[in-house]
Amino acid sequence: MRNDQIFVLLLVVLLPLSGCMDNAVGEVEGTVDAETNTTVVNNTTVVNNYYNNTTNSQNSPPVISGFVTYGDFWDSDQNTLLENVFVSTSVAWDYDGEVIAFGVDWTMDGIIDANFTDDYDQYLYRYLNTTGDWINPQSYDDVQQGRNGCYQFLNLIAVDEDGASTIIPITTSFKEGETAGTCTSEHSY
Repeated sequence: MRNDQIFVLLLVVLLPLSGCMDNAVGEVEGTVDAETNTTVVNNTTVVNNYYNNTTNSQNSPPVISGFVTYGDFWDSDQNTLLENVFVSTSVAWDYDGEVIAFGVDWTMDGIIDANFTDDYDQYLYRYLNTTGDWINPQSYDDVQQGRNGCYQFLNLIAVDEDGASTIIPITTSFKEGETAGTCTSEHSY
């Protein structure tokens, strides 16, 4: 019975090794475990770590806080009143980058027609000179009976370095003309 036990023991040990002996003299065989991405070569485990170093970040558009209107601006630095300018108390932030343009769009095409020049990321009382050639107000009578005055739409726009933009629509008011339904280019608060 002792011979039978030795024979079974040899079968148990040699049977799994039989796959390793098939014409393998002088060659290196390796196996790859697809699940763990490891390779076994000459009883040495080689771990291949593949890292995906690409980032899939999404650009957040700028954030605007504030308003813009057409009116007069007191420049305390020069101690003078600037009339008929865009006046804004505002700030534009970009949490994942930098705001490269911040200004007013009066043609309503989504493109800034005039940029503010101050630090965009500072909440400032700022102004923007304008020639007034953009003014084309409409009477409130066209949209709302019984309301005096005129209006025009403007956009306050901030654009970041990746091209994302934020647009805040603004309505600015003008005084009504002498004839009902006509408008002046004089601002109205």
